[in-house]
Amino acid sequence: MPAISRQRLRSKANPTRSSVPTIDWRLYKERHQIECFFNKLKRYRRIALRCEKTLTAFMGFIHLACAMIWLR
Repeated sequence: MPAISRQRLRSKANPTRSSVPTIDWRLYKERHQIECFFNKLKRYRRIALRCEKTLTAFMGFIHLACAMIWLR
């Protein structure tokens, strides 16, 4: 098997771009808020481990945790 040089791999992994891609900052801000919310939600052990057997009990605890986060 022939060895591939690191420089050759680097050039394929990071091609030069003629234009910088545009970023929708409003969308990125909303996405960041949602990801932070799920991070806060997963701090609750019962949600992270899904201790409840039934879906209704699990969703009930998710609603309770969301209300507790919202009230803070």
